[in-house]
Amino acid sequence: CHLVLTTGGTGVAPRDVTPEAVREIADRELPGFGEVMRMESLIITKNAILSRNLAVAVGNALVICLPGKPKGAVECLGFVVGAIPHCVEVVAGVPTSC
Repeated sequence: CHLVLTTGGTGVAPRDVTPEAVREIADRELPGFGEVMRMESLIITKNAILSRNLAVAVGNALVICLPGKPKGAVECLGFVVGAIPHCVEVVAGVPTSC
């Protein structure tokens, strides 16, 4: 599996521990994914500033942590979907032109 999507646990409530759990197993953090998701989400809601969405590489897999609300998860995935195929290839070690 080269792509893992999680939903939920990315807020600031005490039970929201997905970012901490995923960082424990991460080899590298890919901050641009979270930055773009927050930036684009801020256009929709000011509460996006509280989001802790992120993406990391774990072995040869890309792991993207999305919001728990279905609408937010779909929106955030839409903001970064264009970068996913290339990122999956790079993380998996597929030779690319860059």
